Order: sequence, then C-alpha cells, then structure tokens
Amino acid sequence: MDIRTSILEHKSGFIGAAVYFMDVTDAITIQRELSERIDELSATLIPLKNKVALLPIYWMPGQSGLNVERTLKQVSEKNVKSLIIDLSSVRDPDTEFVESLKKAKQSLKLLGVEVLISGIRPELARTWVQTGTDFTDFKFINNVSSALGRFID
Repeated sequence: MDIRTSILEHKSGFIGAAVYFMDVTDAITIQRELSERIDELSATLIPLKNKVALLPIYWMPGQSGLNVERTLKQVSEKNVKSLIIDLSSVRDPDTEFVESLKKAKQSLKLLGVEVLISGIRPELARTWVQTGTDFTDFKFINNVSSALGRFID
C-alpha cells in the first residue's frame, strides 16, 4: 500500500488535508517477475560441442551475484566438462559478484568441470584484486574466440 498526503490551502489559509491510498501489489508482483526473468537470462548456458559450453554473464550493478545453483544444474544436465565463462558484459562489479564467481569455480571444480574465464574488464580486475580473492586457481583468457580455439578443434 502506498499512502500520500497533501495539505489543502486556499488564500485564507489551511482548509484541510487529503490522503491518497494506492494498492501497489500488482506493480511489486510485476517487478519481482521481471527481476526473476533478468536473473534467468543473465546466466544461460550455451552448449557447444565436445562437452564444451559457454556461459555469457550479463550482470548490472544492483543484481545479486552469479546464480551458482542454476549454473551447476545446467552444467550437470548438459554433461559439460569444459566451461567458458564470459565476463565481457560485466560492468561495475561489486565484491558479492566476485565472491559468487569464486564459489561457482570451486563448485564446478568439484564436479570435474574445467573452467576458463574470458573477457575480464579493467574494473572487474580492480575489484577482484581489492577483495583479496585468490585468483591463482583460475584460468583466464583474453576473449571468447581464443577460448573456443583452445577447446574446440
């Protein structure tokens, strides 16, 4: 419920107050549905060949980190052995995003999936280093094209 008030005045002064009530249930429901849809689209696995897949990440400030459970489910369902995570669309990342990448990498490693990260932008590199997150266990490559050349004949 959204409530707004207004003072009613006339030349002679105060004549009353008005209170407006508005039901915002539908607007909140639509906003939640859109957020869920954005989360779905932000990490959709694209199977390639030879059990290789591409996971382009579309992330914007204010979004929660990478959905690790969804990623693990997609990787398991599609029997992926090598995963290229493309971060070239990630702008102004926060520490939560970097931590979610770390958790995803650790979980994927436990599933026996080789992970290659491409498209690191300068702002992501800076945030990653500032968090103190160890990145020595990660494999990085400049772009998706180079990563595809590594995995696909």
